[in-house]
Amino acid sequence: MWLGAGLAVGLLAGAGAGRYWVLLEAQAATQVWKERAELAQQRLAELGVRFELQTQQVRAAQGDREKSLQRERELVAAVQVAKDEAEALRKARPKAGSDEALPPPPAATLSAATIRVLEVNLPLRMLMVDVGAQGGLQAGMGFVVVHEKTPVAEVRAADVRATFTGMVIEKIYAGQQPAPGDRLVVRRK
Repeated sequence: MWLGAGLAVGLLAGAGAGRYWVLLEAQAATQVWKERAELAQQRLAELGVRFELQTQQVRAAQGDREKSLQRERELVAAVQVAKDEAEALRKARPKAGSDEALPPPPAATLSAATIRVLEVNLPLRMLMVDVGAQGGLQAGMGFVVVHEKTPVAEVRAADVRATFTGMVIEKIYAGQQPAPGDRLVVRRK
C-alpha cells in the first residue's frame, strides 16, 4: 500500500509541478505582452507628437504660400496699373512741335532770377539746367535758350527735379546750338 500511496503522491506532485510550470510560462508571456504594449503605447505617443509637429509645419507652409500668392497678386495688379497709365500717357502724348505739348500750369510762377544751361546732349536733343522745382520750374514750361543776346533754341521742361531740370530741345535755330552757360528766357506765345 505504501507503494500505491507513494505513486499517487508522486503523480500528484508531478501534476502540481506541471501546473506550476504552466503558470510560470503564462506569467512570463503576460509580462512580455505588457512590455510590448507599453513600448507600442510609447511609440504611438511619439508618432502623435511627430504628426502634430508635421501638421503645424504644413499649415505654416500653406500660410506662407498664401502670403506669397497674395503678394504676387498685388504685384501683378500694380504692374497692370503701371501698364495702363503708360498706355494712357502714350495715347495722350502730343505730336512733337505742337503747341498743345504740356502747357505750364496757369499758376506757375518762376522764382529763379536766371536759369543757366549746365549740360547739352545734342544727339538726344536734351539739355540740363540749374533750376528745378525749388526755383518754381514745372514740367511743360517752354523757354528760349539765349547765347549772349542771340536766341539759339526752344526747349520745354520735361524732367523736373528739386534743384535741376531736364529739358527737351524742340527747335534749334539755323546755324546755332545751345551750349553750357547759355541762359533761358520764358517763351512767349
